[in-house]
Amino acid sequence: MNHRIKYLAAAAVLSLGLLLCSFQTGAAGSYYVNGDTAILAAPLSGYYAIGSRGVARLAQGSVTLFTANGQVTEEDSYSGGGGLTGDQGRVKVATDTVRIALRYFMGKERDSTVEEAVLENEEGRGFAFGVLGDGRHFVQASPEAFTLESRITVRPGEGTGVAVYSAQTEELLWSAEATGPGAYLAVRPFTALGEGITAYDGARYYGDFAFAMLRNDRLTVMNVLPLERYVAGVCASEVGKDFPDEALKAQAVAARTYVMYFIHLETFHYDFGFDVTADEYCQVYLGLTEAPSILSAVKATENQYLTYNGRLIEALFFAADGGETLSSEEKFKNKLDYLRGVVDPYEGAVWDQGPRGHRVGMSQWGAYAMALKFNKTYEEILGFYYTGVELSYGYR
Repeated sequence: MNHRIKYLAAAAVLSLGLLLCSFQTGAAGSYYVNGDTAILAAPLSGYYAIGSRGVARLAQGSVTLFTANGQVTEEDSYSGGGGLTGDQGRVKVATDTVRIALRYFMGKERDSTVEEAVLENEEGRGFAFGVLGDGRHFVQASPEAFTLESRITVRPGEGTGVAVYSAQTEELLWSAEATGPGAYLAVRPFTALGEGITAYDGARYYGDFAFAMLRNDRLTVMNVLPLERYVAGVCASEVGKDFPDEALKAQAVAARTYVMYFIHLETFHYDFGFDVTADEYCQVYLGLTEAPSILSAVKATENQYLTYNGRLIEALFFAADGGETLSSEEKFKNKLDYLRGVVDPYEGAVWDQGPRGHRVGMSQWGAYAMALKFNKTYEEILGFYYTGVELSYGYR
């Protein structure tokens, strides 16, 4: 079901009480002035007024008054998911790192594996070679397992092996005889100060790289880095630095919750040795960001997660809902109580190009509108799009 959504600017509706009769009947031939001076003709089915006490359906007979202070009748106020049910709770989280497949194989339609990968150390000189000792954290293979070459090429070796060469001379620098989902060859950039940065395929990345031969003669490429660095990269890739601060905070909490949910689930990608993919099948991640607005939003929400009945939620999000979101079972297989469809009167203030994405969970353009046009906090944004959820702090 699609709704036409309009918002009434407070300054333009001081005298709306005079239109009481028309609001109750929605009589044909009656006209109403919107905040952007557009004329709305009755009947008002599908129109909503937004005020400090909630959202009123203008065509409903129970709407008796909407003034500059947003007063509406109590029974017709509407708040989407109902707001956060609590905060400052605690939820156990599994790890502080994320393993992201940049190039991978999961069937013919999802095959981005490569024949070689060229890495360049941007902040220092050289790389160390090793393994992911617990599947996540870099362990150097030996004191001699390193090179001072700043550019290296990684290629498939014999069998399921992986080999590392100098990108300049083609000299063999290091190799692993066998790799697999639990045995990636890991590479860490040397740096004298701060965090290492590696350039790969036109993008820049914090953290380590890891490689495995999970398909004949083609590489799976993985980036392994601290959770909060990953969350910042997702925010930059999904919405960008120019989103309002509160919308960026909402995106950060959703992205952090989403990836930790899948880490806890230990399904889908887990058998391949990674947690999520870097594309739209999970959440888009295109490498590091140095944007102050994004780093500030991630820092402000550090270690915050959305939970339902004490458990992490599958915090889905998408670009635009076109006026209302869908419940999980309308799009996917499972019915999840925290993913209930809501009428969204906010998004239309900034977006009028219809739905984009699966429409389950949080609308990114709706979050933008709530923050920019209606001064909503990130807690209010999250509590609107997700039903019955809490904001909890992670612990290990």
